[in-house]
This record gives sequence, structure tokens and C-alpha cells, in this order.
Amino acid sequence: MTTSKRRPAAFQQDPRLVRTDDSWLHLPNRWGIPVDVCAGTDVPIESSAIDEILTVLATADTLERLGAVTGHTEAAISRVVLTPDLHRGAGIPIGTVLQTRGALLPQAVGNDINCGMRLETTSLTADQVRPRLDALERRLRHLFFEGGRRIALSGLQREALLRDGLPGLLDAGVPERADGVWSALRPGDARPGRIHGSRYPTTNADAFRDWINSAGGTSYDSIIGSVGGGNHFAELQYVSAVHDRQAAHGWGFSLGQVVLMVHSGSLSLGHQANASGLDQARAAWPGGVPLPDNKIIPMMPDGRSAPARRRYLDAFGNAANFAVGNRFFLSLMLRAGLAAECGELAADLVYDA
Repeated sequence: MTTSKRRPAAFQQDPRLVRTDDSWLHLPNRWGIPVDVCAGTDVPIESSAIDEILTVLATADTLERLGAVTGHTEAAISRVVLTPDLHRGAGIPIGTVLQTRGALLPQAVGNDINCGMRLETTSLTADQVRPRLDALERRLRHLFFEGGRRIALSGLQREALLRDGLPGLLDAGVPERADGVWSALRPGDARPGRIHGSRYPTTNADAFRDWINSAGGTSYDSIIGSVGGGNHFAELQYVSAVHDRQAAHGWGFSLGQVVLMVHSGSLSLGHQANASGLDQARAAWPGGVPLPDNKIIPMMPDGRSAPARRRYLDAFGNAANFAVGNRFFLSLMLRAGLAAECGELAADLVYDA
């Protein structure tokens, strides 16, 4: 019996891609736009995702056509980078990083604004937690899915979060009704520390005035502290192996240590911001110009659309700020569940990105 050493079919490189080294490929295209794919030799790349990104690049024709009408001839897609998790999306591939000049493309952002990960270390070990897993599961199920989190926020705090991110929320102070997962807050949490973008600049939070005013003083809602859908999660993990002792020590990891990881984004606020951006892009589309075949509608930097662009960018920033705050509360919920079942613990942020 013989075995083939050929690469599995799933890893056959799409013939339209040109590998430049062990980590990168290049996608030639008729528009001459630099398109690079970050993927090792063992990373499968869906041909359907390459089909889709080529369709996205046709937006260069849209920008050229709009430039002839509006006079903004500098508008262009200047660079595209595709990340290792590249796969087909709904019009634009997941894993697309797209840089434009002189135009905004709300659809290139989509609904899940500032989707990210947060990782915290704890003072607990897997051996301490393992005997309490059944009770801990019941506790976390109550916190995450049965209304147990009780995150009280005032209108002032909600606006501070949307306008100024996590620093704004924490600067606004702990609410009078500091029950629920607020009890897991620690003094050091007021220092954002290792957060890749703890706040995104906005001029107002008017797009979400209903959510802000719904507090009616201080109240709870079902939005903040939600994991969301898709591949979002909140997990208890532990350090099962240390491969680099110096790096592990530097980041505060030790063998057997329980760590908290959450993955979520902007939830319904991101959907609202994106829908608003698309509506504004359509409203600003010049009459008599056919809509693009790929359905990607740019916002151009003309004076008439300036207020609409500002509203979209503010709503975008609000949703991004909300996402950072939501990951913070998800980690508080994990802390609170652990503390209730396993005793008091310390928790330190490793990174939020």
C-alpha cells in the first residue's frame, strides 16, 4: 500500500493567486489595486471568496463613474488586505480589510462593528474550579440567558459609553443601584490599559437617543451584556501548556490558571448604524446614475452629503464604543459567576482587540 504526499485538495491554491512568500499571496486584478492575502501554505482559501472580492473590486468602476459626475476624481480603492480567516460573506468576504481614498463604503464595515475579543487572567486554577462546574454552569446560564445579569445603567452612563467608550462609562461612576454584575467591578478596572481602542471619537449619540432615554433614570435592559449571535461566545478557559515561559510571565499567565475570554461586537446598535449608513448612501446617490451591479454604494465627500456622512460616522463610533463596553460587561458576568461559586478572585485584563 502506498500513500500520496500531495497536498489535500482543500489546500490547492486558487490559480488566480500568486504566492509571494510562506505567509502572503497576491491577487492580480484588472484595476491594478494592491490585494494581498495573509495565509500560510497550509491555510485553505475558498475560491468563492476570491470570486467575491473580485466583485468588490468592481467598486473601482463605480467610483470612477461617480467621479465623472461629482468631480471627485480622486476617489479610489487604494489597498485591500485579506486576513487568514477569509471566507465568503454576503457581498463582501469576511476577513476583508479595505482602504479607500475620498469615499466611504458602509457595506465594507457591515453590521458587526468592532467585533472583538477580550481576555482576562484570574487568580483561580482549573483544579479549584473543576469540582464546581455543574453549579457554575447553572449560575452562568442564569446570568447570561435568564435575566440574572441585572446591569443597571442610567441615561447619563449610556450616553457616556456611546460617546466616550469604556473610559466614559467608568468616569460616569457606578450607578446607585450597583447590584448584579456591577458587584464584580474592581478599582483597577477604571484603567483601560491593554485595550486596542478603548474609545472612538464621536460628536454625539443622537442615533441611539431612544436607548439612552429608555433608562428613565437608572434601569436594566436586555441589550447590554448580551453575547449576540453567530460565532460570539463567553468562555472559561485555562492554561493547559506554556510554550514560552518568559512571554507567559510577562503577560501574567501560569500553568493551570483559569482565564476568561469573550467574543462579541456591537449587537443591535451595529445593525442600526449600518442600516442608517446604507440609507444615507442611497439618499445621496446622484439621480440619473445607475446603481452598481455589485450593490455596493459609496458615500462621496461632496458638501451636500457631509451631514449624512457625519451622522453615519458618529453612529459608527457609538456602536464601536458600545462593543468595547459590552465585552467589559461580559467579562464582569463571568467574574461574578466564578466568585459566587468558587470564592473571591482577582482578574486582570490581558488584551481587548
